[in-house]
Amino acid sequence: MMNTIQLHDFCTVAITERLHTDPHRHLAHQWTIALDGQPFEVEVAGVASQVAQVFIPSLTTHQFLTEQGHFLTVLMDSDAVLRSQQQLAAWVDTLARQPLTPELLEQLLAQLGMFNATFDPRVERTLASIREADALDEISAAQLAELTDLSESRFLHLFKAEVGVPLRKFIVWQKIRRAFRLLTEQPQRKLTDVAVQAGFYDAAHFANYVRENFGLSPSDILQDSQFFQDDGCQHCSNDEPS
Repeated sequence: MMNTIQLHDFCTVAITERLHTDPHRHLAHQWTIALDGQPFEVEVAGVASQVAQVFIPSLTTHQFLTEQGHFLTVLMDSDAVLRSQQQLAAWVDTLARQPLTPELLEQLLAQLGMFNATFDPRVERTLASIREADALDEISAAQLAELTDLSESRFLHLFKAEVGVPLRKFIVWQKIRRAFRLLTEQPQRKLTDVAVQAGFYDAAHFANYVRENFGLSPSDILQDSQFFQDDGCQHCSNDEPS
């Protein structure tokens, strides 16, 4: 089985051929649809149903019970600004009528409010600084605010309004992206070394953030996923898909 995971600034997109989990919950909002249009079995907050799409709010216990199919799952930061259910329905309708391409996915994420191509120039400068930073754990709001000529409070407000999530959450997602990118590029490295390089205190700190947001451990995600994509660059994991 070949699964694909695309890592974005504060959401993760997974395309899978299996949808079967134990009961779990996570901070990220989750939206899962059947790309083949076939209903799947899911239990959300103790209620079982057969659906072709489901939206699961943050920290809601759920379980998927379908073995085979073709599924798209979007995991979104719990503080992300979400759009209306009508727009979500339009999203599904679009996917049902045409193949999922990287360009279409980018367009649909933009419609969801999860991806923007352009920002206020002041925010663009801070985003570039974050992405180019060698030590993500040393970045402070005060330092970034200096790049915008705004007070720290006004900068934080502008960042949330433009990007869609608070600065602290955005940096955490960058750490997670960096850690997984390192793990797929250098699978022989120790998890502790990768976690520290990505900006976490240690392997446990990284694993806790991943489990908290996604309901899975880093090893679970790596084991079940053959390909990772980050900013259009595809990395192949040495792990065989399950």
